Amino acid sequence: MSAINLRHEIIVNKPNITSKDVCPILSKLKELTSATDGTDNCFPGLVLSIIGDSESYVPKPWNTIAFTSGLLQLIQGVKESWVIFRGSNSGISKLIYDAFKEKSLSTKQGDEINKNTMIAIQPTKTRQQTCVQNFPELDWCFILKSNFQDYRKRTYRWFNKYLCQFMEKLSEEYTPLLSKAKDTVLIKMRVPVLMIAVEGDKTTIHQIKLAVERNIPVLLIKGSGKAVDFIIEYLDESRPIDKEKILKINAPLLLGLYMRSDEYMKLQRRMTTIQEYSHLITIFDLNNTKNEQMEDFVVKAIIRVWSLKEIQKSTENSNGKMKNKTVTMNNVKTEGTNGTFMEHIHVTPGSLSLYFYIAYQYIQESGEIKSKDEEFRLFLLEAIIANRVDYVSTLIQRGVMFDWNGISRLFAETLKCEGCDAKDCKRIHAIHFGVSKKCCKGIWCTCIKKKDDKKQTCTYTCNGTKIDTNSCSCSSRDVNDILHNVRNICQKLLHYPKDISEQAKIGCSVVPSCCSVSKETTTGTYHDLLAWAIFANKENLASIFWSKCENPLLTAIMSSSILNTMAEKVNAAKDLKLNNDLLKHSRLFEQRALFLMDSLYEENEMDCMSLVNTEDKVWGIRVAPVECAFDNGMIDVVGHPCVQRLLNRVWYNDAVANWLDWLKNLVRRSSAFAAWSSPAMIFLIHYVRCCE
Repeated sequence: MSAINLRHEIIVNKPNITSKDVCPILSKLKELTSATDGTDNCFPGLVLSIIGDSESYVPKPWNTIAFTSGLLQLIQGVKESWVIFRGSNSGISKLIYDAFKEKSLSTKQGDEINKNTMIAIQPTKTRQQTCVQNFPELDWCFILKSNFQDYRKRTYRWFNKYLCQFMEKLSEEYTPLLSKAKDTVLIKMRVPVLMIAVEGDKTTIHQIKLAVERNIPVLLIKGSGKAVDFIIEYLDESRPIDKEKILKINAPLLLGLYMRSDEYMKLQRRMTTIQEYSHLITIFDLNNTKNEQMEDFVVKAIIRVWSLKEIQKSTENSNGKMKNKTVTMNNVKTEGTNGTFMEHIHVTPGSLSLYFYIAYQYIQESGEIKSKDEEFRLFLLEAIIANRVDYVSTLIQRGVMFDWNGISRLFAETLKCEGCDAKDCKRIHAIHFGVSKKCCKGIWCTCIKKKDDKKQTCTYTCNGTKIDTNSCSCSSRDVNDILHNVRNICQKLLHYPKDISEQAKIGCSVVPSCCSVSKETTTGTYHDLLAWAIFANKENLASIFWSKCENPLLTAIMSSSILNTMAEKVNAAKDLKLNNDLLKHSRLFEQRALFLMDSLYEENEMDCMSLVNTEDKVWGIRVAPVECAFDNGMIDVVGHPCVQRLLNRVWYNDAVANWLDWLKNLVRRSSAFAAWSSPAMIFLIHYVRCCE
C-alpha cells in the first residue's frame, strides 16, 4: 500500500464536538473499510487506543517488555483488532510500532496469524514528520487538520475531544461474534473499545477525563510512571486531605511541571472528575507477583463498562423500555440463529475470554436456542480445548455431560507435535512414543499443516499423505480406538499388564491396541478425561476431572504414579523443566491421596482400612489402592498409619495390631486359632525350620 493511500486528511471545523455530532474519523473509516470489505461487517473484535505520548520528560525506567508482551498476547486472542496510537516518532508510539513490527517479522511464512490493523491518528503540526514518514508500514494514518483559529494554541484539547468522540461512536457499532464465515453471521456484539494509558503528561490526564465522561473504559498501567502513576496514587487515597497532598507533592515530581495557580485548579477539577468516574477505570500492575495477565484486566474493564454504562443516566432511562438481565443480552443483537449457535462460532484456544463470557451468557439467556443442553455440551468441549478452567468447572457443576463424539477433536487439537518423529522432542510426546509407538500415534497428532494464501486452503501431510481439507484426519479418529490407546498407555506407565498372559492374572479388561485382539466397545468416563489432562499436562483441568471420578483415592494414587513414571523417562538436561512440572503435578496428586486417607482415617478407621484394601477398576486395571502404591514406590502412602495398621492386622490375621498382643493370643482360648493360623505364625514356623 502506498503512502498516498495510507495518509488521509480530515478537516475539523470547530474545536468542540458532542455525542450527537457526526464523527468525521468514523465516517472516513467506514468509507475505507466498506470499500475493502464489501460488507457491513467491517468492524473488528477489539479496539485499543493506546495513549501516553508526552512532551515532558521525567526519567523513570519501567518494564516495557512486560507491557508489550502482554499487549501482543492480548491481541493474539482476537481474530481482527484495531490498535490506535498517536504516531509520534518517539515515546509510546515508537514503542508500540516497534513491538508490532518485530512480531510481524518473527512470524513464519504460512503460519495462521490474526489481522491487526495499526491506525495512527494525530493533529497537524508544523516542522514535524507525519506518521506515514515515521512509520511507513502503518495500515492507516489520519491527520486531523483544524479549520478554525486556535488562539490559545491548545491543540491537545480539541484533538482529545475528537478522539474520545470517535471511541464513543465506535463503541455503539456492532461487529460479528466469531463467525466461521462472513456470510453466516449469527449474532453481533457491540465493538469492545478500551483506552490504555501508559506514562503520559497533563494532556493524558485531560484525555482520560474526557474518555470516562463518554463512558469509555480506561486501563491504567501501574509502574509506567508519570501521569498514570500519579492518577493511580490519587485514586488509591481515600481521604480528601491526602488527595490534596498528592496533588501538591506528587504532581510536580511525576509530571515535571511548573504549577501555576490556574493550572493547579484545572488539574484539581480534572482529577475530581476522574475520581467520580473511577468505576470505569481498571488498574493493571506490571510488577505484580501473582502472575496476573493483562487480558483478564482488559476483559474486566470492558464487561464493567457494558454493565454500568447507564448508571450515570438513571433519570434518562426511567421512561425507556425494560432492559435484559445480563450484560450480554444488552450488548448483542441477533441476525438469525436457526436454533443453533456453537456450530457456527469459531472459538480457538487463544480466543479472548470476553468471547467465552458472551457465548456462555447468550446460550443461557437467549430464547432462540432450541436445545440448550446440546449447546452447552459443545461449549464445554470448546472450553476444555481452550483450557478455560472456570467455565469447565461451572458447566460440570451444572450437570453438563461431555460429548464423547468430540474426543477425537480434543486430542487432535491439544496433543499436537507437528512433524515430530520423537527423536529430539522435548514434550510428553517423546515419553509416550517410548512407551508404545502404535498407541502414541493413535492419540498424538503429528500432521504438518501448510497454508496456501492464494487458494485460501490448507494442506495437511498425515503419515506422508497430503490432504487438502480444513482439518487433518486426526480429528476424525474412532472414539473407541482413542479410548483403548489412552488406557493402554496408562497401563504401560503403571506397569500393568506387562504382557497378554499376565493380563488375565491381573484382570485387565482392556486389550492393548498394539495386539491383534478384537476390541469391545468402550464407554468414556471422567477417568479418560483425566488421562487426557495428565497427558496434556493441564494441572487445573486434571483437578476438576479427578474430583468427578469414582474412587478418588485410587485414582489419585494411579495419577501420581503415572506422572512420576513420565518424569522418570525425561532424562536429558534440556527436559529439566518438563521433569520438574511432572514431578510437581505428581506430588499434588499424592498429597490429595494422603489428605483423603487422613480425613477418612480420622472419621472411621475401619472403613478407611477397608477402602485402601478394596480392589476397583480404573483405566482397565483392577487393583487396590495400597497395592498400587506399593508397586509404584509411593513411600508416603504405604507408610501412612492407616496402611501400617492394615498390614499389621493382615500379618496377625485380623486379631491384633502388634506382636505383644499376638503373643498373648497364642495362649488365649478365644483367639488362639486366629493367632496360630496367622501369616506371622506361618513365617515363624518356616523361619525356625530353616534355622535348623
